[in-house]
Amino acid sequence: MKKLLAITALSAALFFGQTAVAEEKAAEEVKPSHVEMVLVLDESGSMSDLTNDTIGGFNSMIEKEKKLDVDAHVTTILFNDQYKMLYNRRELKNVRKMTDKDYTPGGMTALLDAVGRTIHKMDMVSGIHRKDKGNKVLFVIITDGEENDSKEYTYADVKKLIKDRQENAGWEFIFLGANIDAAAEAENLGIDRDRAVKYKNTGSGVRANFMAVAELSDSLAKSGRVSDEWKSQVEEDTDENVMAAPADTKEHAAPPAKPVKKHLVSKVRKAK
Repeated sequence: MKKLLAITALSAALFFGQTAVAEEKAAEEVKPSHVEMVLVLDESGSMSDLTNDTIGGFNSMIEKEKKLDVDAHVTTILFNDQYKMLYNRRELKNVRKMTDKDYTPGGMTALLDAVGRTIHKMDMVSGIHRKDKGNKVLFVIITDGEENDSKEYTYADVKKLIKDRQENAGWEFIFLGANIDAAAEAENLGIDRDRAVKYKNTGSGVRANFMAVAELSDSLAKSGRVSDEWKSQVEEDTDENVMAAPADTKEHAAPPAKPVKKHLVSKVRKAK
């Protein structure tokens, strides 16, 4: 009798285990009916020399997405030591071109605050935590320097937020960084190393970032998955720049870190 009960229990465990795996796999393979594009873009002072390339790259990406007819909402955050929401879940077809009045680099790099606040902002979207609802979140972080000014969130805070959304809601996080070890910084944030790439902090490098994002969102919209080739444009640009850069080429370094004042709160600039 005991042997029979043991066999029955084992069979039940195997059945429910296989069912759970099948359900999880089915949820992952659902072709999304909608993509939430979330872009968290560095607007600190070290980006000043690349203002036109950032604006042009962003606009080219949006135009490419419109031609691909991706069903998407676009949320765009610009951050330095302040936090500015340029677009709040704007329908892709209604996203206007970014201008130099929108993107005005200056200040420090409060990366953790920008990421943490944006995740909590997206948490308010209905159904965004359900893998089987047909929504896919592509959360892209682009920065050219290390964190040096956050006051509201720590690395541990942000890592916990990102890990939870990746594992329980299927969000895709991508990290593109210059002047830093992008893979290591991504790992510090809870993002898988294969979802990170270091870009060359040049005009072509910045533009390559935005083209990679366009490919990513298109891949997600068509298959629900991130293509393994998403890094290729950025990495190829980096390789070409390393080989062809003149001797006097200098990277635009982020400003030095200043002490964090624990009791200050980042100012919020009004969205346009």
